[in-house]
Amino acid sequence: MNTDFQILHDDSSTETMEAIYTTGMIDISKYDRPRSIRRINLNYVAGANIVVRVYADGHTDSNQICSMTFPHNVNSNGPRLVSLRPTGGARAKTIVVKIHTPNVYGSATIRKMEIEVDE
Repeated sequence: MNTDFQILHDDSSTETMEAIYTTGMIDISKYDRPRSIRRINLNYVAGANIVVRVYADGHTDSNQICSMTFPHNVNSNGPRLVSLRPTGGARAKTIVVKIHTPNVYGSATIRKMEIEVDE
C-alpha cells in the first residue's frame, strides 16, 4: 500500500490566511442587569495584529460596543498576556466576541482569552 503526503504549510511558503472566530452568546449580567466590560486579556503569539470586537445582546451586525487591537508580538519569547481596556461605555447583558486575524503571512496562536466585568 502506497501513501502520499502533502505538505500543507512549508516554512518557505508565501501562503496567507485570514481567520475570524465568533463565540456564542456569553451572559455577563448580574440579576438581569447589564454590566460593564472592564478589560479583555489575551494570551497569544501573533505575526500580525489581532482585532477583538464585542457586540451587545446577540446583535453581531449592528450593536458593536467596543473594538480593540492587540499588537503583533512574534518576536517575543513565547506567548504573552496583553490586557486592554475598552474605550467608552461597553455595557450589556449578553455579549458576542469576534476575533479577527488579517490576511497576512504568519501565524497566530491564542492560548486564552479572559473578559473582566464590573461587580
